[in-house]
Amino acid sequence: MMQRLRREDDAVEKSRYTDEQIACTLKQARLGTPVAEAFRLK
Repeated sequence: MMQRLRREDDAVEKSRYTDEQIACTLKQARLGTPVAEAFRLK
């Protein structure tokens, strides 16, 4: 069986934001900050 070569297209994309930034934004939204504003702060 031939092994499939990994191409760049198959690679997982990196996120623009860290897990900490995402968690902080979600926490702000949960605490009442409007979601659009919470995302603008980052």
